[in-house]
This record gives sequence, C-alpha cells and structure tokens, in this order.
Amino acid sequence: MSPDTEALQTAAIQKIRFNALVLQMAVAEMLNVAGLPRRTFALQFATDGLPEVTLFHSRSMAMSSGQEEDRSEMVPHVIESTGLNGPAEIEFKHIVVVDGVHFTAENHCTEDGDGSEGLGFFNARGLHSWPSHLGEVTACCLNSTQMDGGTFKDNFASDIGEALQVFGHSLDTSIARKGIAHMNQLLCVYEVKPHVELPTFDDVNSQGWLKLNHLALYEVKDHGGPRWDSTSSQKLCASPWIWSPDSVRMYGPVGTSQGEDNQEVLEEIPTSRNLKPEEELRAIALDADTLLDEFWTLSRAELSEMENDNEVRSEGKRHWFVLVDGEHITRVDVCASTWIEGIQLHTNLRSSRWYGGTGDQKHMLQSPDGWRVATFFGSKSGQHVRTLGVKCLPLSSSPKPHCNWPKPLPRAGKSIKFLKAVGEAYEHGPNTRFVLMPDTMGAVVIRCGEYVEAPFRVLLPEEVAANCTNPEAYNYNDHVFELFPGEKIVKVEMSSGFWVDVMRLTTTLRVSPWFGGEGGSIRPPLECPTGHNICGFHGTHGKKYSIAMENAAQPPSCSVSGSQRRNHAAQAADPNSQQAADVQQQPEHDIFGDWNLNMVVMFMLLLHFMQYAMRQPCGC
Repeated sequence: MSPDTEALQTAAIQKIRFNALVLQMAVAEMLNVAGLPRRTFALQFATDGLPEVTLFHSRSMAMSSGQEEDRSEMVPHVIESTGLNGPAEIEFKHIVVVDGVHFTAENHCTEDGDGSEGLGFFNARGLHSWPSHLGEVTACCLNSTQMDGGTFKDNFASDIGEALQVFGHSLDTSIARKGIAHMNQLLCVYEVKPHVELPTFDDVNSQGWLKLNHLALYEVKDHGGPRWDSTSSQKLCASPWIWSPDSVRMYGPVGTSQGEDNQEVLEEIPTSRNLKPEEELRAIALDADTLLDEFWTLSRAELSEMENDNEVRSEGKRHWFVLVDGEHITRVDVCASTWIEGIQLHTNLRSSRWYGGTGDQKHMLQSPDGWRVATFFGSKSGQHVRTLGVKCLPLSSSPKPHCNWPKPLPRAGKSIKFLKAVGEAYEHGPNTRFVLMPDTMGAVVIRCGEYVEAPFRVLLPEEVAANCTNPEAYNYNDHVFELFPGEKIVKVEMSSGFWVDVMRLTTTLRVSPWFGGEGGSIRPPLECPTGHNICGFHGTHGKKYSIAMENAAQPPSCSVSGSQRRNHAAQAADPNSQQAADVQQQPEHDIFGDWNLNMVVMFMLLLHFMQYAMRQPCGC
C-alpha cells in the first residue's frame, strides 16, 4: 500500500468515526422534533474515546469480480471471523460503510430477508465531503462547491440522511425510509439560498472561524427539514436499542474476548427498575488466586436459599462478598490482560480486599453519581474468566430496605464469663500461644482451606483501611470478615475434631459465611450471655491448622482499660491460670508416627467481651 493510499484510508476512517457521533446526535434531535424525549443509540468506543471503526479490504473477503452481488452474504462471515461480534454477552448491530465507487447505488440499504440480521449496508457517495471534526461541520453544511452529481453540501446531507435510513431500518424493517432530507437544517443554523450562485463563505481565519457571506445564506428558524413520521418515531423511541435515562448503563467489558471460540457467558441477575427487593444484587462469590477463575452474582432470594442449606462457605480461593441493607457497589477495579487477573469491589460503606493477582492494565468501572452497580456481565473460557463488565441502575430504582442495623445490647452484670473450649487439642510439633485484644475490632481474618489455619488475625479499623490499598496484604486464602461501625460479634459456631474444621461468626447485624471445610463434629456454639459481645481472641498456634477454641464474656456495663486488657490477656495466656486450665497441651500420641502434620497444635480461642458502644445513626 502506497503512503498516499494509506493516508487517504486513515482520513476516511477518521471521518466515519466522527460522523458516527453526528448520527448519534441526529437520532436524538429527530426524536425531539417528533415531540419525544431525546434518546439515541449506544456506540462501541475505542480506547481513544471515539467510535470503533474497522477497515475491510475487498481482497480480505476473498471475492471474485463475479461475486459482488454476494457482498451482503460475505461481510457477516468476515465480521464473525475477526471477532467483531464479541464479546458474546453483548448483542451488536453493524453499519457497513461501502466505497460508492465499488458498490451499486440501488443496494445502499439492507433489504428485507437478505440474511444479514444486525447488519446494514450504506453506500457513501463522497466521503471527501464529510467533516472529520466538529470545526468542519458548518463548512460541510454550507459548501456549495460543485462536485459530481451536485454540491459538497448536498452530498454530505444526502449521505447522512441515507445512513439514518439504514440505521432505522436495521432496528425495525417497518421504520420509514422516506422523509429524511435536508439534514443541513438539523446540523447548522444557516442554509444556502436556492438559485443564488455566490460563495457562501471565505476561508477560515486564524481562529478557525468562517467568514460567512450572508447574501447567499438565510437563517434556519425551525426544524422543518428531516423527520421520521409519528409511527416510526414511536417505534424508535421504544426500541431496546435506543438508550433512555431509565435504561441500564453498561461499563466494560474489560479483558480480551477475541481469539477464543468456546466462550461461556457468565450468568447475570436481572436488571430492571421494577425488580422486587428479593431480586436485587445481594452477594458475589468468586474463585481467585493468581487469576479470577469463577465469578457469580446472587440475588437476595438466591443467597437466602443457599444460607438455609449451609452452602455459603469461604474456603481456599473461594470468597464471598455479601452486601448489607443499604449498601450498594459504586466501583469495581479490575486488572485485566488476556484474562481477568484480579478484582476489588468498592461500596458506599467499605472496600473489599484485592482478590487475585496484579500486574497488567488496571481498569476502573465506576458507576455515575446517583447510580449503583446492579449486576455484572462477562465471559469465561477454559479455567478462567476472560472478560468482565458492570451494568448500573439509578439509586432511585433500589427499593428501600428494612433497617437492620445493630441496636444497643441490653445492660448486664459486671462479671466476666468463660466458656469451655471446643476441640480435641491433639498436636505433634511446636506451638505458640497468641493473644488478640485490640482496642477496636475492625476485621477478623480467617485463613482456611479444608481446615481453619494459622495465623488467626484480628485487625484494627485503620489496618483494614490500609490493607485495602495493598494487593499484597493478604494470602489468597485469607478471608476478611470486616465489621461495620457499631457491629459486634455475639456468637461463634464451629465443627472440630483434632483441629477446628470450620467456623462461622454471628454479629448484631448479620451472619458470616462458613469459613473452612465440611469435616469435624458439630460443637455447641460459643454464644455470648445476654448483654455481652466479643472483644478479643486468644489461643495457640501451631505450624498450620487450628485445633481448639474457648471464649469468655464481658458485659457492656463494664469498661475495660488498657491495663485491664493486658491483665486479662496475661491470665488467658498463662498455662497455670484458671482461665487456661482447660486448655493445657495434650500429650503427643503415637498415632501420628512420622507423619509431619504441619498443623496448629491447639487453637484455643478465648472470646473476651467488652462494653458495647452504641453505633452512630446510620440514616436508615
């Protein structure tokens, strides 16, 4: 290809990209002329912010000169083979702009039953008469210079009008093709006087402005030109391809959808302004270590059903992110290359940990102000998620939930209560005692796979906030149960054998997922006496797994100073104290032989209870 030819093709693509925006604006204005709301269609944009346009050469279609009439059958195959119909979760329509020199004029519109549904052909008779940017629109509408078959302005207006006909007919074959003329009057406030052979403007000045010749022009005072008839306008306005303020807004998808034939579309929950509360997005489940392997969205009803069946379980790389009443997702950060590598969720109340890996381009899928992420869409191929995007709805479409925020606990006595340990506490190898009694509990971090593993951590609120900005803060199987302001843990449920297999936390606001596997024997729950809440943990760490658990309760009517906390912690960690009497290390057993378990010796979890502070008003 010669440099001149390449330059001409680049200029033509630029003109088509800009005039796709002109068409988008023209549809909205023509609906407004018909007395309807300004609504229009959505375009697929490239990374530079302009519409996506792909150049096809005739030779790429492998057609002989005798196959010109089959172009409408060949183009869909080329589009499919180049991946322009992807990603699979989005439906596309394509307008094909064909060089008028190589295409017959009578075939400029898609015909009924031509087998190319979602495809419209448009014959551009003179791309050189089109504007390539906003500053050229007025000049193109007023340029009365003669060219083959008319003037530059007439050619441009005719091309834009015919492109609108192709667009309307591609949405609905009953949309009228007539009546779309004099597009100049829609795009410019001046029109060239008929039968006046005078130049309409001089060359632009240094500021890029035209010097108009008003002897050759008149002012357009109304939209008497292009319009669809009433029936066609109503059909267009109601078309699912036309965007409205009530429509779902889509952002993304990010990732790569091309080059893979067997892509599986991710399941979505419905998106509508008329959804019932139980149909709204309530939870996200995902599998992630170095890549995002699985991704599910669940409604409130679906999550409730799984909770009733004890199927909400965080284990290994399986994570759950469950929304509370009044919480909605506002932004999703995605690290994507060929695959989706990692993801982080942000809501109006908190930010999640970073799930998965990092390394390539980071994308931010941000809902507009006053909107919320209603669901996710994307695709999966092989063992990993390939693409991911979000669909947003206005916040006004979200039903007002019943307020379920934590309420103050009733007052109780001042005694500290200790509950019996759970777990057999057998161990082979060294062990380390731990005490976790922060001033304020911001999150519990439970590392688990088939069993609850060491280390067991409790974070301060400021540590939780700092870790949200650090993708390396957590191991892939660290499950972070973050506490909201005023939320307190009141019960721990467990199954255990020689070690703790699984555990679940109940707070004054909600119930966590199960953390761990499905083995072990169900133990009596460690539940707070009335008016108590958990303020700390202590026990014993081995190399890997956790084996026993114990708790103590302190009422909200007792304030606990820093020195008192240290005294309680020292007593809990002292093997000679009464508090630790029930959790002495058991003797080693020969049943383990030379088997290196790499387990926690004895995970004795002592739950301390402190004063429950009333949560600040949540506005619900």
